[in-house]
Amino acid sequence: MSSDRGPRAIPYSIESRDEAITARGGLVLIQEMIDSISLVRTIDRVLPSPGSGRGLPASSFVIPALLMLHGGGVSLDDLREIKNDAALRTLLSLEHVPASNAVGNWLRRMGGNWDGMDI
Repeated sequence: MSSDRGPRAIPYSIESRDEAITARGGLVLIQEMIDSISLVRTIDRVLPSPGSGRGLPASSFVIPALLMLHGGGVSLDDLREIKNDAALRTLLSLEHVPASNAVGNWLRRMGGNWDGMDI
């Protein structure tokens, strides 16, 4: 009984495209959960509003950090991975991802004298 293990044609074709791709496509599932439970609205309702007219709402800091942690990030500097991933930001409709130091400053402000959440 002989077996012919010679080269076979692969039934796939490879093309070059100009579309952006991301290795973090699984974060779409986390974003879908965030949307389905209205987490952005809840965060902005229960956490303090920005003190100035130019400040960002709390969800602008929390959601990117949440996505970063779910994507395997371990420090605030890992927010860069989301910030630099244009395809992911387009896919998740993330217009603004704050810098890691901005998130760190926000977290320190939240850890100060604060009365807690009214849920």
